[in-house]
Amino acid sequence: MSLSIHVQSTNGTVVVALAGTADAPMLKPLLEPLSAALLGAQTLVLDLDQLTLSDAAPLRELVVALLDNAHGGQLTIAAGHDHAVGALTASRVHHLVPIHRSVADAIGHPTQSPGH
Repeated sequence: MSLSIHVQSTNGTVVVALAGTADAPMLKPLLEPLSAALLGAQTLVLDLDQLTLSDAAPLRELVVALLDNAHGGQLTIAAGHDHAVGALTASRVHHLVPIHRSVADAIGHPTQSPGH
């Protein structure tokens, strides 16, 4: 399995793009740096458009942990592929954070309700 991470920061928004294939052991080490990014940003967008997960449960655990550590910053997810959206919906992540079809949508509508 291979995971790459690209971080971009603009005007108080940090976009973290995850690409490749990941499992729970690969996602766990991301908690600390993502929590730090969320602390320093108004909005943290997790771009999952290029990420393949066989099971979204580890991602849900990561999102829950990030939300527990969020002190004022907002977390949102960008996932354009139906497979990713389906996995996020199946693991009920859409009840925790907004999911958008693109990074541009997530940045343009950071307070939109989950699942829209």
